[in-house]
Formats: sequence, structure tokens, C-alpha cells
Amino acid sequence: MSNESREFKRIQGEAYIDYTGNEILMFQKIIDVSAGGVKIVATELEEIGTNVYVDIHFPELGGKYAYAEGVVVWVKDGKMGIKFNKISDKDKATIEEFISYQEKKNKK
Repeated sequence: MSNESREFKRIQGEAYIDYTGNEILMFQKIIDVSAGGVKIVATELEEIGTNVYVDIHFPELGGKYAYAEGVVVWVKDGKMGIKFNKISDKDKATIEEFISYQEKKNKK
């Protein structure tokens, strides 16, 4: 899927995720994030269709975090894609703040 067809803008940056599905994993590395989902590298991979609960931590935003519920939509090469199916407007705004911060940082 190209970026042009995505509903939400994705961006890379310094962030990490804790998630609970069949496994409970802490401090997993985020590859990229959007208000609609997240791509991560994980030490333990969930099966496609697994419901997960995620806490995304943004150290560069002074420790802000976002919470979402989602489902694993793909798994490949030690990575997983999680699509959010429940996220508050406040948590979406935190992710969008992170995206904006990264865009400004990358322009320097």
C-alpha cells in the first residue's frame, strides 16, 4: 500500500510500545506510527487477527503516551502491523503531535 492511499500519515521516530495480546511485551521498537496503526519489531510475534492493547511512549514529547486497542493485521520478518480499532481523540492528538514534531525535526 502506498503512502498516497493511506488514511493516516505515518512517520518514524524515537518511540516504543508496550502491548498485551497473547503475550505481554514491554519496550518493543516502533518502526513507524500513525493515528490509525503502528508497525513494530517484536521479540515475540502475535498471530494475525489477535486483539492487542497498546501503550505507545514518546520520550521526545516529555514522556507523553497514547493508548489504543487494535488487531494484528500482518506479521513478517520479525515485524508486526497493528491496526487501531479503538483510540480516543486525545490519544490520536498525541500521535499527531509526535508526527508533527518528527516532521519539524527532520526538516532541520
